[in-house]
Order: sequence, then C-alpha cells, then structure tokens
Amino acid sequence: MDIILDFISVNFQLRLAIAAQTIEQMRARIRECTQFFCSGGIANNKMLAKLVCARHKPRQQTVIPFEFVPTLFEETPIGDVRMLGGKLGYAIQDRLAVGTMADLAAIPYEMIERHFEGQAQWISQLAKGYDDEPVKPRNNQQSIAVSKNFPGKNALTTVAEVRR
Repeated sequence: MDIILDFISVNFQLRLAIAAQTIEQMRARIRECTQFFCSGGIANNKMLAKLVCARHKPRQQTVIPFEFVPTLFEETPIGDVRMLGGKLGYAIQDRLAVGTMADLAAIPYEMIERHFEGQAQWISQLAKGYDDEPVKPRNNQQSIAVSKNFPGKNALTTVAEVRR
C-alpha cells in the first residue's frame, strides 16, 4: 500500500510542477503582451488554487501540495475561502465557534451535521481541503481591474492631477 501511495504522491507532485511551469509561461506572456502583472495559484482543486493565488498578488504564483493544506488552513480565516465569505461563512463561525479552516476541520462531522444538515458533507470536505467543483472554461471575461499607486512625492492631490 505504501508503494501505491508513494506513486500517487509523486504523480501529483509532478502534475503540480508541470502546472507551475505552464502558469509561469502564461504569466510571462501576459506581461509581455499587456505590460500587466498577474498572479497564479496551483493546487489539487479550484478552491485551493484560488485561495493560494490570492496570497501573493499581483506578481507571484503559489503552489500548494495537498499535504501542506492543514498548515495553510491554520492561518486561513473561514471567510477567505471561496463560498464561505458570506452568510454561510458567518453562520459557520457563529454556530460552531470557529475562526479558521483548521478550527473547522477539527469539528466532529456530527456537530457540523447538527447545525448544517443539508450542507454538512460539503462543509466537512471543504474543511479538509477537498473540493470537486470543476474548472469551467469561459470565453468572455467577467471583470477586469487595473490600478496604479502614486505614493509619496508622486501622490495625486488635485482633480487636475488625476485627469492628467
């Protein structure tokens, strides 16, 4: 059994490495074509990739092997996780008296089920880093955001300076 687990682990590590190289090339091409920086998150699923992508914006990428998820979750507020940033996230924090994803992962399933009967399985799996939501390709962008900072002596102080 250990041989199989080692094989699976090595395969996933290789896939993450290939994905990281691919994302690095994509980010370089975006920079070359648009002069904009972007970040990237590489993980075993969409939820984790989005979570780690946000950690090093705007100019870096982050790879999170699955075995490091418990460490990541020790410092991850529940509200930072996709789908847990709104009412459900607040309800989880309030009813289960938890603040981080690691806290949530430590809650017995029965207790989660008592408070969130229809969603207990999904919440419990998410708390352990599992998410089976597929990544869906889309042709049209949903949003774009660009910003520029003007710190110190470059600070804009009048409307005329902003218009320039």
